[in-house]
Amino acid sequence: MDENIAAAYQTLTPDQEELKETYDASVWPLGLAVQLAILGFRYEGHGRTVRCIHCQGRTPVKENVGPQEVLIDHVRNHPGCPKPIGSVAAAPADSREKEEVDEKLALARPFFLSKGIPLETLRRAEELTKRRRSAAPIIADLMHSVCELQRAADQTPEVSAPATSGLQEESEMEISDESSERLCKICYQDHMSVAFVPCSHVACCVQCATLLSTCPICRSDVQGYMRIALQ
Repeated sequence: MDENIAAAYQTLTPDQEELKETYDASVWPLGLAVQLAILGFRYEGHGRTVRCIHCQGRTPVKENVGPQEVLIDHVRNHPGCPKPIGSVAAAPADSREKEEVDEKLALARPFFLSKGIPLETLRRAEELTKRRRSAAPIIADLMHSVCELQRAADQTPEVSAPATSGLQEESEMEISDESSERLCKICYQDHMSVAFVPCSHVACCVQCATLLSTCPICRSDVQGYMRIALQ
């Protein structure tokens, strides 16, 4: 038995020992079973799903993950869980996950800046992405955040300048509006040219669309892309 596992095993309370005994040795490695028991999860014999003794919420356990990842998933899916403060605080504060997220966001930053996304908008999108981390890939989450902020900016009314040339100004505004409506709702540089399958929503250029795993409009899973030409 690994020394770390043995040490954890020896510190189990009677309640934790009882929880550990619920884990089937043919399904769960001993080390993971011990650590999940310490965190307050019991196994009820259904696949790879555990139940929290604090909130009774169930959490699927993916293959090849550690107890910290299980705890993070549980806190995300059951934000009202009254789990002891120490263990709950450990989830979002996990330094390794935070470093990985920061690194991925930093690597993605040049792409977004090259597409004309203002730095201030990008920084706000990064903070929004960190706060609401989901099961989606981090870059897909960031794309959604940028898209939301861009849409919000579009809906902000602008102060009209004094009328000057009447029909000419109105015509220029109509042309500008028609052109902007066709722009990618993420980078606002290239024209929208991709429809997501199966939802059929059109919102992005090819380059931005290929970075998304879910539709930025309805958030359904993207199973494919269809090139289109807007008239």
